[in-house]
Amino acid sequence: MENTFISKLEKTALPKEIAQEKIPHLFQSFGEETIDENGGLIIENEFIKAQLLYEELKFDVDIIPQKEEEFIGTKLGVRERALIRFLNFQPDQYYLLKKFKIENKVNGTKIDLSGELGENTIYVKKGGYDISESAAHYLNTYIKLSIEPKSAAGILVMMHEVGHKKDPAIDVFEMMLVSLGKEKEAITLQKEMIDRERYAWAYSLTKLRSYFKGLDVTQEDIDTLVHKWTLGSYSASINPEILNK
Repeated sequence: MENTFISKLEKTALPKEIAQEKIPHLFQSFGEETIDENGGLIIENEFIKAQLLYEELKFDVDIIPQKEEEFIGTKLGVRERALIRFLNFQPDQYYLLKKFKIENKVNGTKIDLSGELGENTIYVKKGGYDISESAAHYLNTYIKLSIEPKSAAGILVMMHEVGHKKDPAIDVFEMMLVSLGKEKEAITLQKEMIDRERYAWAYSLTKLRSYFKGLDVTQEDIDTLVHKWTLGSYSASINPEILNK
């Protein structure tokens, strides 16, 4: 009988460069961009309207620590320290996403992450164009995006990371075991994370399906971005020697 873990892996994987060449339109702004009276960004086309508001990050220190030992003697709290670590000690390269709303102008459906996730949750790399370093912090509420949510790819990836935060099956304790480097638990988690990645993508696609026309997203695009690129690269990285352990 086919190993159930193998059956969950994608059958085809595309390298980032080839996949991105197939879907360049997903990385472009999907509409006309204007600035509102509050300094927020509005992106709008015939079918959808999105509103974004960024804010510069501020910390109660004169100099941001650049490495772990520089936290010693600072007034930074536990959450601030966790955030700086999560942003690779480069918080000056990120915005706080204060508001994100998107509306389907045809049927009236809306997504408002400001109300759904609360404040100080999503951090966006300035000028970010690459999806590969986006992540959800399992022990805190943070999400970092390495691509700005101004394109179809950016919004799909953002909702994917939100899907991780909404996933009831994420086991924080198991994630901590992996961080300690225990091989047995790491193997168990590697198998589990296939399901968790699929859950997060299913969440994103379900939430955004009614916006696909306005975002110019086709099923072929989803097959390339989600299955052959992101899930495909993850599947391709699995070492088959661990499957039966």
